[in-house]
Amino acid sequence: MEKIFFVINRTNDAKNNIFTVTVDYIGSNAEAEEYSYNIILENGKRTMKHELTNKIKNTTEIGYLAIKEILNDPISVIAHIEIFSKVEKDEESDDDHNNAVDYELLGEIECFVCMEYMVPPIYQCITGHSICRVCRESLSECPNCKQEFKNTQNFALAHVINHLIYPCKYAKCKFAAKGKNIKQHEATCIYGPFKCPLNDYEDCQTEMPFKEITNHIVNSHSENILDIDVVSLPFDTEFENENDKDCFILTHGFKLFQLHYMYNNKTFYWAVQLIGRPEECNNSGNNCRAYFKASCGALTDKASAFSEGSPFIYINYAQIKHMISHEFSYRLTNAVILKGLIKREVEDLLRSNMAKLVLPAETLQKMICTLCKNHLSYFPIHISDDSSSAICGRCDIPEIGEFLHDKAYEGIAQFLVFPCRYFRRMAALNN
Repeated sequence: MEKIFFVINRTNDAKNNIFTVTVDYIGSNAEAEEYSYNIILENGKRTMKHELTNKIKNTTEIGYLAIKEILNDPISVIAHIEIFSKVEKDEESDDDHNNAVDYELLGEIECFVCMEYMVPPIYQCITGHSICRVCRESLSECPNCKQEFKNTQNFALAHVINHLIYPCKYAKCKFAAKGKNIKQHEATCIYGPFKCPLNDYEDCQTEMPFKEITNHIVNSHSENILDIDVVSLPFDTEFENENDKDCFILTHGFKLFQLHYMYNNKTFYWAVQLIGRPEECNNSGNNCRAYFKASCGALTDKASAFSEGSPFIYINYAQIKHMISHEFSYRLTNAVILKGLIKREVEDLLRSNMAKLVLPAETLQKMICTLCKNHLSYFPIHISDDSSSAICGRCDIPEIGEFLHDKAYEGIAQFLVFPCRYFRRMAALNN
């Protein structure tokens, strides 16, 4: 395939508060007409974004003040440029899917109740009428012949249709797959109704189009969004037999991910899942890695190398089974063992400096958001003109009254040590 080159020019007009971007195509003007580009602007936390589209060779002007308002006065802005051709945008061909789908044959296996294509398991009444699992669970007798249903499955038909290709039931979707995968796809298809990813944790039953999920999470579940890549939860070894569950939402690029956390039977569990189409997940295992860390121990004999009290790593086969095909590989990273003492001295120095930034509890109690009652650790911070109210970045600024962006406080607060906001929540539950 012949390589295609583009040149991106940007200018910064500080006097007029305008930032301009132009994307040029290295080639003929006729070929340039086939391409356009998107500029995607996000705030630093990647919870809000704004898109601008233009043709190749055309200049896009971006006003500072407009972006500042759209992205809710961000501390930083992340910009991405996507270049696409008219063919890619307007002609998302589904010829391969249509050729693989035999609609005439699928018409023979429609459930006569819901009129959807049946996938295994397929049930049948004592007369022989087949019905899908969902409809079977809601009916006690066959609507066609009024005969009773038993737990009889049509295994022969199930074996046959396991080889059929099914189209997604949502009209705009071009995805097609075998029966064992199509239902998993439809459950999270971006063209169908999408359940709130936190419905199991926050009892949120909201359904929405996929494109509205980000706004829903920001507006309704902002406390579940991970702003940094470190999660700190209170853990008391005196209560090590108590179980715990939690869930967080994190962003990477333009995708949302759900982090499940569970502590059960003295075992920690984590699972990261893509909020979107399952076929976009890379589950091949060819590029999967697991990282484990332990300190270097003193020299012992073979029998004592894995004895209790010695520093070593152990992994259950079930944890890495999906990563192993025909070969098991592992690598020791350069941990700079000889500089371990220097590293510990630096860590001790950092801890001593950090300790100077831990404020007394009574002072922290005064640094509370007026609305959500969490500490003022989530930027941006706004204060009312009479200094009677302070609003953190998780909450919407009230329409009544005038609020000012407190950048001076933010400059100091980034060096303060705040307790995890879940500490008070769990303390309240324990009491």
